[in-house]
Amino acid sequence: MENTNSATSGNLFPEVGSAFNYGWNVLKTKFIPLLLVVIVVILISGLGSAIFSHGAIGLGFFAMAYGVFVSGPVSFGQSWVFLKAVRGEEFEVKDIFSVFSPHYWEVVLANLLLFFIIGIGFAILVVPGIIFACRLAFVPYLVVDKNYKAVDAISKSWEMTKGFGWKIFAMGLLSFFIAIGGLILFGVGIFPAAIWISAAFASFYHAVDSKFVRVIEI
Repeated sequence: MENTNSATSGNLFPEVGSAFNYGWNVLKTKFIPLLLVVIVVILISGLGSAIFSHGAIGLGFFAMAYGVFVSGPVSFGQSWVFLKAVRGEEFEVKDIFSVFSPHYWEVVLANLLLFFIIGIGFAILVVPGIIFACRLAFVPYLVVDKNYKAVDAISKSWEMTKGFGWKIFAMGLLSFFIAIGGLILFGVGIFPAAIWISAAFASFYHAVDSKFVRVIEI
């Protein structure tokens, strides 16, 4: 994909270093709009957490419903925005809410399936949970990018991530240390850390989806 107004150029491979390097370029060139996206998502997710922490049983159930029907879909919307940023496409903060569309219930179902599958994996043994989390990492992108139905997205993600599980695990491990580093920087560093991590995962999905992409745009 080409863009004569691009701020950077390079090759994007389905490799950990390549994804984080490209994600860093996205961070540098789209920092302000992506910062707004992250802040909005954090505020929306934080509302549910604040309600849940209140302790009342009724509010607890409401918070769970809020997570399923609002916070979860918004996280899928964030994945969509970051994918657009990686591809060099125009985006707006309101694109987060594009998931509240005719495909909304597939987004909700996909999020629930991820929660239960990964949760069961961790409940049985930690290792299966990690494997499921890595192999199903593409589900949000497939639902918002390809309009896959929830079950089909689960199956397709498992197929696409074959041979990439260890790389995705390495990305998750590196993301942990990046997030810790962001928190150490007086807490505010978590915002660029979150942008970098999200952009890196979107880049990795884009690279695998395209097999090999000659990337000219951001």
